[in-house]
Amino acid sequence: MKSCNKCNITVNTNKNHCPLCYAELEEENKTSHFPYFSTKQKEEKIVKKNVLLFKIMLFLSICAIFVCFFVNFIINKKVLWSIIVFLAIIYIWILIRHTIMSKRNVFEKVLFQFVGILAIILSSNLISGGGDWFWNFVVPSASMLTTTVMILFSLVNKKRNDFILSIFVLTFILLILNIILRFANIDSFKLISEINILYNSLALVGILILDFKAIKNSISKNFHI
Repeated sequence: MKSCNKCNITVNTNKNHCPLCYAELEEENKTSHFPYFSTKQKEEKIVKKNVLLFKIMLFLSICAIFVCFFVNFIINKKVLWSIIVFLAIIYIWILIRHTIMSKRNVFEKVLFQFVGILAIILSSNLISGGGDWFWNFVVPSASMLTTTVMILFSLVNKKRNDFILSIFVLTFILLILNIILRFANIDSFKLISEINILYNSLALVGILILDFKAIKNSISKNFHI
């Protein structure tokens, strides 16, 4: 046990400086009656605060969902827009847990964002009566944005070798997706898909030229080839 004369507390630590004011600590005198202070108390307060915040957000989310469903069924039952609100709230919760707070690799995070956003927009499209705009504009645009984000992230991140194989695989998947949209008559406005095919192809070639060795090492490391 050590004591801080400035804060007038006793600290349960092996360090030489006070966790509050960073002044030098002194060995506690057995006859002293300083109030006891432990760094664990601060950690417990933070945990309790986070739990309280979590409960408040959960309560507000549930209230928002119930209010939207109630208003939807009272005003207009034909257009179930409350389902979109429900999916959006669920997506936000998963986004916080899966992407913001997790330590997953960039491949999983980007893939989740791509699939999650498309799922919400697709549900909105179906609920509103459908239309070609989802396949004509949303999917190709989201594909191009995803590829751009991954490329920019790989250029500025110092640990690019750790996830360059994942970026290469996801870029290849997006290329196949745009090829399907272009030649399967799903996309009636084919220009954006054609641009995407060229864009993703160039991205794959660039990754192979710049990071071929890193991809080869990553394949050997993960698949023992």
